[in-house]
Amino acid sequence: MRIALAAALAATAVTTVLAAGGPVVPAEAEARPTSWAIPGDKTHPEGIALDRGQGAFYTGSFTDGTIYRGDVKTGKVEAFLPAGADGRTSALGMKVDDAGRLIIAGGTSGKVWVYDLATRKLLKTFSTGVAGSFLNDLVVTMTGDVYVTDSQLPTLYEISAKELGEAGQALVPLRPFLDLRGTPINYQAEGPNLNGIALSEDQSTLVVADSNDGELFTINRRTREVRKLDLGGLKVSADGLLIGDRELITISTAPGNRGTVHVFQLDHLAAKGKLRHRLDDPALLSPSTGAFAGSQEMLVVNLQWGVEKPVLPFSVVRIRLPLPRDARAH
Repeated sequence: MRIALAAALAATAVTTVLAAGGPVVPAEAEARPTSWAIPGDKTHPEGIALDRGQGAFYTGSFTDGTIYRGDVKTGKVEAFLPAGADGRTSALGMKVDDAGRLIIAGGTSGKVWVYDLATRKLLKTFSTGVAGSFLNDLVVTMTGDVYVTDSQLPTLYEISAKELGEAGQALVPLRPFLDLRGTPINYQAEGPNLNGIALSEDQSTLVVADSNDGELFTINRRTREVRKLDLGGLKVSADGLLIGDRELITISTAPGNRGTVHVFQLDHLAAKGKLRHRLDDPALLSPSTGAFAGSQEMLVVNLQWGVEKPVLPFSVVRIRLPLPRDARAH
């Protein structure tokens, strides 16, 4: 996202607040932003990565791979990496790691791109090298390892912190962590299958969403055992997943052009979840995922995929969360 693009976006990168029909310009430009307008009428932003140190978030276009940077305080949004660069024609799940790298899952490309945020330089590309892959979402552990879901092929991938930090090799094979065939996760021919992914607070367990079946599953990082997460019989066709304060938050689309956030209280083993809240905020427009943005807030991406008439501009919105049961901050 640079020079020519930045000039073209200057008029649209404005601070906004949310009204019932979508983002509009606020009466006072200095008002705390609750919505960020993402340029383009076919952008369909999908993933989000929060850089807390810089007070910024990153999101990417599902349709052309443009990466956008949003200022959390001002509401300004600008292009950060241009569409198509480095073969990046689609951008889905993404995270910023502690080393200041932006890690992006590339959908049907079967690739994961790693960029230095300070220089915007491509550091590495990881590739499955397999046709039919659809890399959807990823999570970064406290020690810097990365896990990546594939919505079409029954494989969970891993990138080690060592691989991320090694110099010299620009294109690296993306290593399978777990073959999901024969596990409780049932892949279907039509996707998406595995979608969102999160990590338990003790770092021992991955939680993944199977969008096709409306189920959530846990994967033990040490034993690689896969188990169904008990939600008391509730089906949740989740896309994005977040975990904090022993709560699991799922982000889902809903009939029409709306979305739902479920908040589950997790037991100490992250094996069971009890529904504590369901949020049907009018700001949620067929959302895909989100990121914690404070003790009671998260930023949610309004993907609006498959919506006949999306509400424009596309947006990232700030959503208020209920206090955790123990009232601890995320």
